[in-house]
Amino acid sequence: MTPPRPRQFATIEAGRGLAALAVVLFHASLLFASPKYWQVSPFGSAFAWGDAGVFFFFALSGFIIAEVHARDVGVPASLGRYVKRRLVRIYPVYWIVLAGIVLLGLAGVGARVTPDVLASSIALVGPDNRATAVAVAWTLYHEIVFYAVFAAWVVNVRLGQAVTLAWLALIVVAAFWPLPTAAYLSASVNLVFGFGVAAWWASRRVLSAWVGPAAMLVFAGIAVDTSTARVIPEVWRELAAGAAAAVAVAGLVSLERRRPVVVPRLLMALGAASYSIYLTHYPLLSLFGKLAVATGLIGRVPPGIAFVVVIAATLVTGYVFHRLVERPLLARFRG
Repeated sequence: MTPPRPRQFATIEAGRGLAALAVVLFHASLLFASPKYWQVSPFGSAFAWGDAGVFFFFALSGFIIAEVHARDVGVPASLGRYVKRRLVRIYPVYWIVLAGIVLLGLAGVGARVTPDVLASSIALVGPDNRATAVAVAWTLYHEIVFYAVFAAWVVNVRLGQAVTLAWLALIVVAAFWPLPTAAYLSASVNLVFGFGVAAWWASRRVLSAWVGPAAMLVFAGIAVDTSTARVIPEVWRELAAGAAAAVAVAGLVSLERRRPVVVPRLLMALGAASYSIYLTHYPLLSLFGKLAVATGLIGRVPPGIAFVVVIAATLVTGYVFHRLVERPLLARFRG
């Protein structure tokens, strides 16, 4: 018997799209400010908060895994299906992007990838999640760890509890004695996955209609107030942003469970393509920067206009990649 297809929440799709856009804007600002390219950020620090989109992704991931696989918990027979769905969602399209970057490096367009980094990048497991061929793939190392922990819950509830407690203990211990290798296993940002799971539980209760929008404002405030990173440790900004994102998800989904929420089609499309956009945007930004240098456009086109054009080209290319590559791959492997 085929399990029922999980419900798609418009608010989640929109949130995923906006998070991807925030990360693109953040990295584009860094690109433009680089001495190799425009040497100026045309909108100043307006998008310095965009890295917080990653914390929103982590919270969304925790929610989505709980929403999609809640019925698999404590059902070991579901493990194979769970593993297949998770691996298919992450690896095939990622490997295509990875292959493209490796080939560009061999052609001399980008940096060459060493064998050890390539092996780690292929598996998304290794001693250093920052030493990876795909710059943004460091987050996927965290994702794979979370999937493994949730797999323990699928096998057996008590095993899941034990593994989760051990993971929490590792995170607490590492706060005082950091791991010498594979530090991402014990990074405090992993707690945001748990916030997302809690958001799923909370969304099934009746929450006030204003909880979601209010939490979104809190998340935006924490994200924009980048000065907090100079006053308190970065870890607290990550956890505060992740918690606010989780509360926002819980509130918005709780509202949507009660009545439909209309989301612009453009945001829905952006959300559907968010993974492709996330994976491709960094090499695309670098490519567009190199093209601007090679063609002499830098200096002839105002930076503000160039910024808008580069962002638009990056998003459109990522969406085309989603339609032509990601969607067919998912359809093929999911059968």
